[in-house]
Amino acid sequence: MNRDKISKRERRARRTRNVSETHRELDLNYDVSIFSGREITEHGLLEIGELKSKHGLYNIRPSFRFRWHEEYDALDVDVEGASTVCINKFKKDTKNASDYSGHHTVRIGSSPRVFDVNIMWQGKQIYRGHISFNLEFEVIATATVGISASVSYSVNEASRLSKLSPQHIRYLLSKGVLLGKKLGHDWIVLSLDYKRKRKPKGYK
Repeated sequence: MNRDKISKRERRARRTRNVSETHRELDLNYDVSIFSGREITEHGLLEIGELKSKHGLYNIRPSFRFRWHEEYDALDVDVEGASTVCINKFKKDTKNASDYSGHHTVRIGSSPRVFDVNIMWQGKQIYRGHISFNLEFEVIATATVGISASVSYSVNEASRLSKLSPQHIRYLLSKGVLLGKKLGHDWIVLSLDYKRKRKPKGYK
């Protein structure tokens, strides 16, 4: 039995560091919080920060959460605490939308990653600014183990399976036509990969 091990190494983001935020516009009813050192979820989402109403959970204003998405290498803004209709309008993020926009951000820098964030909600500017951060990566090594088993036959088993006589099997082995190994006075057949070149007696 042979075992072949194939290893693959890839990088995956693990957590944020050096997260910073600067804004040009911010609705007076909101506070900005920035998270550093947050770890990525199993779905590939990494929380960067949030906009939260200053007036607590009982106010009708929604929250906005900044999340980096590993698959798309993008910063998205998600809404919490709003109606499904409004959330869907926000997610459509139509260009030049005057009522709801900002779900997708625009990347303007690479090292660190810098994103331009522009949130409009119900026709009002909620936030306009830049969010930047670095990512800590970890190396993931994955191993694939393939197992291939060698099957062998005795001369009698090979004879029954191939419908050739034991004597002919031994002849083919001695000539190297069949793959095998001689053990003592007899053979072990390692492969039955053989095509008969002539029709057997009695074949019509």
